[in-house]
Amino acid sequence: MHLSIIFYKPSGWLLMLLLLLQEFAVPQQHSRRTPVVEVVEKVGPAIVNISTEQLAKNPQPTDIEDFFNDFFESYRPPVVLKTHSLGSGVLVDREGFIITNHHVVQRASKISVFLADKSKYEAQILASDEKNDLALLKINPREGLPYIKMGISSDIMIGESVITLGNPFGLQNTVTTGVISATDRSIGARGEVHFHDFLQTDAPINPGNSGGALLNINGELIGINVAIFSKGQGLGFAIPVNRMRRMLGVLLDPIKLKKQWVGIDLEERESNSVVWTVRVLKVFENSPADRAGISQGDVIKKIDGIPLECLFDFNKKIYLKDVGDTVSLELLSGHRIKTMNLKIANAQPGKVEENIFWDQIGILPLQVQGGVLVRKVKASSSAARIGIQAGDILVSMEDFPIRTLDELLYVLNTKGKRESFNIVIMREGRKLGGNIMKE
Repeated sequence: MHLSIIFYKPSGWLLMLLLLLQEFAVPQQHSRRTPVVEVVEKVGPAIVNISTEQLAKNPQPTDIEDFFNDFFESYRPPVVLKTHSLGSGVLVDREGFIITNHHVVQRASKISVFLADKSKYEAQILASDEKNDLALLKINPREGLPYIKMGISSDIMIGESVITLGNPFGLQNTVTTGVISATDRSIGARGEVHFHDFLQTDAPINPGNSGGALLNINGELIGINVAIFSKGQGLGFAIPVNRMRRMLGVLLDPIKLKKQWVGIDLEERESNSVVWTVRVLKVFENSPADRAGISQGDVIKKIDGIPLECLFDFNKKIYLKDVGDTVSLELLSGHRIKTMNLKIANAQPGKVEENIFWDQIGILPLQVQGGVLVRKVKASSSAARIGIQAGDILVSMEDFPIRTLDELLYVLNTKGKRESFNIVIMREGRKLGGNIMKE
């Protein structure tokens, strides 16, 4: 008798069972590269550490010093001590422009900026605004720097995941996560409301995080971290990116900073949820823009071949050049694209500001001791419609005290065309108020 070996061909269901057993026998490796990790790797190098040095004259004396001061006050030389503080900042352009909080650099006599690669730069404050708690710094890098792309405030969703990046307690590139808890929050101090549009997040914002970035899960900048509510956990606040974007254009003013211009007054607006446009509001007579044929209503699409996204992009190009240099513009005029070259000229700030006040609210102001006097009112203007008269003294606009022409210009620059805002005047010892519209 002969025995033979018989091979059975496994059926289809048996093969499937064997494959499933093999699949479960090998543990699955889940990717640790989460969206948060990718965002941090992408934008982390654009977060900077800001170290400031302040000189404090005659600091609070100790008890023993106070005793001796009673006897030797006239002989004691003034004491000047150096104090230091830490904060964060965000690179918003490859040329070394940094946005941070005003309170981070307030009264600083020296500002040092440390990049993610440990390189150190001395920074210059180009402009700072206490009311909006924003400051614009500039360093001079040896090469182009990484920077963060700006998002849009209008598409921020309550409940969406966010990431904060900053340097709490000087610990560079510290990451925390959370969600957007609310938008348009009003917060203030001493019973006064200072901000009406803050973003609220439960992502921890610690001391030193001020001036750092609040990011969405795509790595776009949606806010500048500013504060945490000390009486409760999970209550952090950030300045929304749309306000920051507008203020960048106001702070980086080539007319104020370098006394140069091309002769146009611009406005920026969010035309839809993802696009901002920069439109020509006014062309000044006999200016480079006037001679080149730029018209009111033209939309500037590119400057020096670079797409223009906001007023900051335009002002940055003018600031980085000098009088006599040329910029090329691509504009949408009606339905036609036109290109031209403009030569940057010396600005005449007094005349420029006078035209802005006259055109936008209908007054010719005069700075006098103690305030700003209205010396003329344009017929049928916004000022005339609410009853402002020659001889009135401007007291405040949007609760912001008006003591100089620069402060008046600042408030106007923070408003868009056809926006209304509160104004208070003094007339014959009485305060009068109303709402005036920017034309």
